[in-house]
Amino acid sequence: MAQDKDITPAILLQHMQGMEQRLRTDFSVAIKESEQRLRNDFSEKIESSEQRIIRQIDGIDERLDDIEVVQIPMLKKVVGIR
Repeated sequence: MAQDKDITPAILLQHMQGMEQRLRTDFSVAIKESEQRLRNDFSEKIESSEQRIIRQIDGIDERLDDIEVVQIPMLKKVVGIR
């Protein structure tokens, strides 16, 4: 007869199933955390790119304003165009 301290196949199976469940839970948490980090990194890169593009567009807009407001009227005066 088995003593209380003996490890039976049923006890071993229970322990293995418990370990499997803990591993599955740990993997699920790790995967979700990794996905969230990737989303955050991607969002930060998109925001950074958007800000850079906005600065570039603003620079182009300022140069076009200078051409339209300052340079073209000066050229018209020099050339004599009304």
